[in-house]
Amino acid sequence: MKRSVSIVIPVHNEELIIEDAVLKLVAEFSSIAEDFEIIPVENGSSDRTWELILKLSEADKRIKPLRSAKPDYGFALKMGISNSKNELIISDEIDVLDHNFHKDAIQALDKFDIVIASKRHPSAKDDRGFLRLIGTETITLLLKLICGMKASDSHGPKGWRRETAQAIVKASLLDGDLFASEAVLRAERMGLKIKELPLSIKEKRKTPISLIKRIPKVIRDIYFLKKALNN
Repeated sequence: MKRSVSIVIPVHNEELIIEDAVLKLVAEFSSIAEDFEIIPVENGSSDRTWELILKLSEADKRIKPLRSAKPDYGFALKMGISNSKNELIISDEIDVLDHNFHKDAIQALDKFDIVIASKRHPSAKDDRGFLRLIGTETITLLLKLICGMKASDSHGPKGWRRETAQAIVKASLLDGDLFASEAVLRAERMGLKIKELPLSIKEKRKTPISLIKRIPKVIRDIYFLKKALNN
């Protein structure tokens, strides 16, 4: 049975790929969803990303853009989830968009509350660069050691039941990159049914964020997250 789906995509300085990516999403969900809306959340871009999104939305009303002046992935993701209207939510990243995950997640949400696309799943295909691989392993290890996370991965595409996603957003304390990890940890502590599926990902470009510069902030945020979850 086809379902109604909201697709939430935070975007920041993506003028080179935004049009092609959104049009591919329209074609994909036209075949796998009964009803859908695509919610690109532009956050703090300095290029033509917002202009291009508006052009797309004028041509197709199923594209429903949101905008934040704050360049913040987690804040943008929460904004998109909070404004989603359909029964299921797929959250993804514009340079990932694993279409097999989208289809499988929609099916899995018949039985589970949250579906995680894991880069560390035994069947995952992760062809990113060495530094990104090390970053994923380091952050996951810290989350497991400090916060007791059980999931094999926390940052990346997810499928959600809308009521579950919006409840987690309402309870969340973090923005930034670690909101995605906070969401998984809160889901685990709430006893929700979680399913992990393999993610296929290729490095389409170099990361615009210095991984080395991120490490001190990530460690601080993880300790803050542990304290917040224990209160």
